[in-house]
Order: sequence, then C-alpha cells, then structure tokens
Amino acid sequence: MSDWERFRLYARRVRSLSLNETEDKTSVSREAFDELSRTRVTLNVLPNLRQLAWITGSVDRMRLSLMFQHENVTDFSVYLHRTSTYPIPTFFKEVMLRMPNLKVLDLRFAFPAREVEDDLLELFSGLPRLRKVILPIYTFTT
Repeated sequence: MSDWERFRLYARRVRSLSLNETEDKTSVSREAFDELSRTRVTLNVLPNLRQLAWITGSVDRMRLSLMFQHENVTDFSVYLHRTSTYPIPTFFKEVMLRMPNLKVLDLRFAFPAREVEDDLLELFSGLPRLRKVILPIYTFTT
C-alpha cells in the first residue's frame, strides 16, 4: 500500500486543521508543504475538512493555507499579512473562490482596517452563507 493510499484512509476523518505558529513550539517546514503540493493525488487533500485555522508569521506561510481550502470548509481563521507581492484582495478572491460556503470567518491583522475596508466589504458580499465575522478589537469605530 502506497503512502497516499494509506493517507486517504485517514484523510476523510479530519474535520479540523489548525496551524498556529504563535503558539506551536514546532513548525512544519516549507519543504513539507511543497512535497504535499507536488505529490498529492487529489485536489482536496482533506475532503471532509470543515474548520481551518491558519495563524502564521508571514505572507508566504499564509498562502500555504490555499492547498487546504475547498468548498466543504465552513469555518476559517487566518492572520492576514500585507505585502506588495501578494495583495490581500488577491487572497480574499481565492477565499471566495475556494470556500464559497463559509459560515464563520475570523480575520486577524495588525494594520488599520481602513486600508482594506473596501476589500473586506467585497469579501463579505462574496460569501453568501456567511453568518459570523470576527475582526480585531477597534477595527471599526464610529
């Protein structure tokens, strides 16, 4: 039995995946994600995944969440990073395309919300099943 055949037996059982580099003492190497991306035999590595939490320290690590995003994910948490090489609106479009059935969205960031306000509104309107949004404290004030 190949590694992927053995993995597929268990992959369907995974409902929640969390990567939190601010709390975890160990980190998954970029090479491991590259290997997973290159050798996977199905587009949805974890087909029954419902909850995805991706709290990372860089935009490159944030983008790795894309390989786990699919239409069955209903709860997504992510730490957003600003960069000119991969703008936040591009990431938001990927989220809308890959996870159209999101019900809960937890966005964390450490920059003024006014910088992405229009993009946030587009994201929210592009997720028709969205019921709950969590934003950093003091994101929007009157």
